Amino acid sequence: MTAAKRPNRSSVNNAHAYLGAPLRHLRDGRRAPAVAMGSLSQAGASSGVSGIGRFDQEKSAFAKRDEIKAALALHLSQRSTEHWLQRLRAVDYWCAPVLHWHELLEHEAFRCLDMLQTVRRDHGGEIRTTRCRFVLTEFARSLQEQAPRVGEHNDWVNRTFLGETI
Repeated sequence: MTAAKRPNRSSVNNAHAYLGAPLRHLRDGRRAPAVAMGSLSQAGASSGVSGIGRFDQEKSAFAKRDEIKAALALHLSQRSTEHWLQRLRAVDYWCAPVLHWHELLEHEAFRCLDMLQTVRRDHGGEIRTTRCRFVLTEFARSLQEQAPRVGEHNDWVNRTFLGETI
């Protein structure tokens, strides 16, 4: 087994270790829009950030991500989240507001997805948590079992895969 190499994380608005600019979270003091991957020239043109269109999407989006994101952050901090969402959405650029928990719970899409479930614990308690939205069968959608305790299935794994008994 080889040792895993730690990712070289972006030092500016780090949202994902393996994706280039402009994936990021931006802040305007009230809330933060999330801006996802897309064309740098389109991001520059729709937001009015001069100079980011000069970066080659294929070659520079990752290597120059800190420089690109710093330029975006400086420029986009001058106007409200709502302003930038309107501008970016007008050109079909991936962006969305980052919601506070209470806003998320009230959001129509979140409610339509039926994202919350109650899981019963062994000792009789219950936990309200999010559900997995990858629905393979109707049974899986309504599964309400708790996660296993640490080490709960060690014996089974050892017997099944290693032929060992403890």
